[in-house]
Amino acid sequence: MADERPMEDWEKQAIIGFHLKNPLEGYRRLTFMMLDADIVAVSPTSVWRVLGQAGLLSKWNGKPSRKGTGFEQPAGGESALAY
Repeated sequence: MADERPMEDWEKQAIIGFHLKNPLEGYRRLTFMMLDADIVAVSPTSVWRVLGQAGLLSKWNGKPSRKGTGFEQPAGGESALAY
């Protein structure tokens, strides 16, 4: 369901500011922390969208994907299955 109203600029700034004060928290946790602190009442999706548009979302691990690089067969002597 779409939001009933567009998010106001002060709400976006509050989300960004709260994220900058709590950079180690995920967007979902930030959402409920802001709700509990009576800062803004928005959905986790809205927080994710605002942080993404501001370039503040990052992957939890910065390692590049190894997808598509193939599989290296483990070196082995005898088979693990003994008949």
